[in-house]
Amino acid sequence: MKTPSTLTIINTILMGIIPYAVYFLNKKIKKYGAQPWGNPNEDEKGNP
Repeated sequence: MKTPSTLTIINTILMGIIPYAVYFLNKKIKKYGAQPWGNPNEDEKGNP
């Protein structure tokens, strides 16, 4: 059995990370809308 290539290792790592990244971004978008830099309903201090 030969050692796995770098591409295989990267692919395996990405397959583990991508679902979490999608979930995390989805949560952010649901919370802040399409503008991650701030909610228009909040003041400067971040209060609703």
